[in-house]
Amino acid sequence: MMSKHRCHAAGCNVTVPPRLLMCSKHWRMVPRHLQNEVWRTYKVGQEVTKNPSAEYVIAQQAAIEAVAERERQP
Repeated sequence: MMSKHRCHAAGCNVTVPPRLLMCSKHWRMVPRHLQNEVWRTYKVGQEVTKNPSAEYVIAQQAAIEAVAERERQP
């Protein structure tokens, strides 16, 4: 049985398709240049092989951190 893929934003439990990093609410909080970097480094099927590139992991982490920073601000 496959587990559900959840949004990678801290504390978010929204289920999203495995190819997506975040739910739409949190993805909209990611600055455009980081969104572009996530998609530039994404390789089709990496969610199946579980073998993303190091570049993707860096871009993913930057996007996650950007959302966390925005959610900490009043």
